Amino acid sequence: MFFAFRDFHYFCKQKHSSLETKLEKTIQSSSKEGAALRAAFPYTIPIFAGYWFLGLTYGILMNVSGFSFVWPMVMPAVIYSGSVEFVAVKVLLSSFHPLQAFVMAFMIGTRHLFYGITMLDRFKHKGWKSRSQQKVSTSS
Repeated sequence: MFFAFRDFHYFCKQKHSSLETKLEKTIQSSSKEGAALRAAFPYTIPIFAGYWFLGLTYGILMNVSGFSFVWPMVMPAVIYSGSVEFVAVKVLLSSFHPLQAFVMAFMIGTRHLFYGITMLDRFKHKGWKSRSQQKVSTSS
């Protein structure tokens, strides 16, 4: 019994020391991350204020239109384009035409394609396409 307790105590001591070193490393890395967060936070305030205002107005619109508080929380999980959420309020309240709703959502969402086209040059050498090209160039 004594040997089992001694072995268990030795095992716990080893685990405790390894946890302490892991904790020290985590604290050091989190202090670097914390400094980066503190430096970046002032730049995020205008973006946060804009999204907070839009979310507040969308919640008020849904509430005034007669929807439960659950709808404004579920809609962003299903709809990619935020402006479609505002249009979806009227679509849900009127007589439903699935094809018309799909075409309208598609047309509003196509603006993201143009955003992506403007970023092609910036991200030309990143992603799966560049990795596959690198494999081909290194193997030949």
